[in-house]
Amino acid sequence: MTVSDSETLRPTSPERAVLLLVSVPRALEERVIDWLLARGDVTTFSTAAIDVHGVDPADLVGAERVSARRRRTEFRVRVPASHLDAMTAALASELRGAELDWLAVPIEAEGRLG
Repeated sequence: MTVSDSETLRPTSPERAVLLLVSVPRALEERVIDWLLARGDVTTFSTAAIDVHGVDPADLVGAERVSARRRRTEFRVRVPASHLDAMTAALASELRGAELDWLAVPIEAEGRLG
């Protein structure tokens, strides 16, 4: 398979970016959507319903114990690396007490195909 120059993935802009993945209880999905839409530093994001496996059975409740999985919503947000600490602190403050899991992955290249 060959790739033409116009289809080559290019390095990101000089401002390094990360892909912030945030997993929240499904009951908080709309609240997090509203919070992200209100922020000036978020242009687009995506969500997906996910099932988390490998959770300590003692932490599961009700139907989660039967299915051995925790149902969550995962947000994928492109964030300038310089905003990551402020964004995670603001999210933790906004959803104080909620069970949130997050990780950030550097974006080495991005582009659009087709």
